[in-house]
Amino acid sequence: MIEKGGVYRYDALASTNETAKEKAKNGAPRATVIIADSQTAGRGRRGRGFYSCEGGVFMSFVLRPRFAVTAAAITTAAAVVVCDAVRAAAGRDCRIKWVNDVLLDGKKICGILTEAVPGDGAVILGVGINVALDGGFPEGLRRSAGAIFPDGADARLKKDVKDRLIGYLIGAFADFPDKTPYEDVMAEYRRLSAVIGREVTVIAPAGEYAAFAEDIDGAGRLMVRTADGTSEALSSGEISVRL
Repeated sequence: MIEKGGVYRYDALASTNETAKEKAKNGAPRATVIIADSQTAGRGRRGRGFYSCEGGVFMSFVLRPRFAVTAAAITTAAAVVVCDAVRAAAGRDCRIKWVNDVLLDGKKICGILTEAVPGDGAVILGVGINVALDGGFPEGLRRSAGAIFPDGADARLKKDVKDRLIGYLIGAFADFPDKTPYEDVMAEYRRLSAVIGREVTVIAPAGEYAAFAEDIDGAGRLMVRTADGTSEALSSGEISVRL
């Protein structure tokens, strides 16, 4: 039997991912879970800050995959799990904006960050979900960021939904990604996509350009067609889409 880790809950942390990394470096077993009620220095992709909405769910998992799996594959599968968790906990249907943003009513309610631990073999999966928006977002995020309950919710409802989300995610990620059927995940990821069949703007190092999002392949790459008819497979990067 492979040892599984415990659940560590904190009132506040700088970053659940950073705490999970430190525990992994100190030998924390697979399925170790870090939970914080708030973060003061949450991070998103490419080193960007992640605004941690007061009253949200902020969790990181120490994963020790038994087979070779990419961070992109883990992120893709995790986005589907989060959509399932929100539906189970709050009865709300989400969509996924490639690669790792979970949207509700066109606004981002969840970010997912997957990071390898150098020299250790562990992978850290971080999930941040905005549950109820009571104090509002900073000016720069108000148009794009949202919450499961954007107009706020009473304390009992918030606690109930948070507890359900946490319980669902701990159960779903207990043997993740080793028991994840990726063919089924990709089919569901496509079904939940907020971008397939839409005009998008690809944001690349060389500049931005318009394209049409045709599909997402089995490796999680976004298949786009540009205005001149050229087809591309995007394995990383960013897009914007008008929803």
